[in-house]
Amino acid sequence: MPVQTKLERISTADRSDLRQLEIQVNNLTNTVAAMQNAGVSDAFLGWYGVGANSGAAPMKIGSTDTRVGTAAMVLAVAGVPVIKAADAAGTTTGALGTIPASKWGIVAFDVVAAGTVTFRSGAANYTSGYDTEAAAIAALPARLTVKPTFGYITVLASSSGFVFATDAFAGGSSGTPATTTNYYPAAGVYGATGVNTNSNGTINCGLAASGSPWTGGRNGVLIASTLSRGTTVTLASSAFTYNANGLNNIPKAATTATAIGALGTIPLGKWGLVVALIDGAGTITFMSAPSNYTTGYTTEPQAIADLPQIYPTAGLCFFGYFTVKTNAAAAFIFATDALAGGSGGNVASFTNYYSVPGITLAEGLSSSLIANQFGTVLTSSQY
Repeated sequence: MPVQTKLERISTADRSDLRQLEIQVNNLTNTVAAMQNAGVSDAFLGWYGVGANSGAAPMKIGSTDTRVGTAAMVLAVAGVPVIKAADAAGTTTGALGTIPASKWGIVAFDVVAAGTVTFRSGAANYTSGYDTEAAAIAALPARLTVKPTFGYITVLASSSGFVFATDAFAGGSSGTPATTTNYYPAAGVYGATGVNTNSNGTINCGLAASGSPWTGGRNGVLIASTLSRGTTVTLASSAFTYNANGLNNIPKAATTATAIGALGTIPLGKWGLVVALIDGAGTITFMSAPSNYTTGYTTEPQAIADLPQIYPTAGLCFFGYFTVKTNAAAAFIFATDALAGGSGGNVASFTNYYSVPGITLAEGLSSSLIANQFGTVLTSSQY
């Protein structure tokens, strides 16, 4: 049965192997305790699949701008798992009240077993309001039984006040829109939200193969993609599944022509490296190794060794990279010259493609909700 966890005090030398072992044991203890409690209580487990509003975030202004749209979610009510479908339009809050002019308010979002969303307001929301967002957050209402909380929002009223269900959240147009609306989705017991950083406090694109593991939190690949040359000067990728920016198990359809863009020019006779990243909305972007467009790299291993020197924005999933060597006669210009095997411009002499591995599952297991509460990216590249 679930018990109160007792974590051991970490007293070993900083950065020692034993210290890292102690940290991981404590993390595992917390994770197991969270899983036990989720099996007998009310708990939000995580966001699942493509979210509302193009999947960029689990909670955001709804297509009906007086509501909050939400991604699909998995929760437990009295230990029983429940799935609530994505809701792009959002559930009406009803006439909760009016936040006074230029004041802050806070509303928590709960859901019951039937999938119905309910709301809890800050005690002073509709009387004096709150002078600061911090004061509003400090007044977050207490949780209720059999109603897992999946997040909350804060609202700064305009100079005319803010009327729930009449005025739009910030970015909308109905009524008198809020000046600011901030969204705080719950991470969940198995949530993909969170960023683990390296010893320098940064997030980098290292891989185990290069001696430096990816440190992008639980933004990871579940089912790997295969990268290849696309049409003209683009990149192709096969369908894959990933976690990013608080969403689990996001499906990405195969693409035949993702524009790489005018990243720069690799000097004659040199190698360059480009990483492929994807956000929760499925938008693919690229980043380059630091020496690509200055000195370039003499060999491909030198280019790959600089993976840890690429620092993406938090919330992105790193799903692959490719290397390019110029041809014998000219430098290589991205968005102008074709990758090896293509046609157009000064075609590269070599282009090699590398996918971030997915999770290898035992027979009969599902890739659903793999990410745990505290660990690093759960892909085979981390082992």
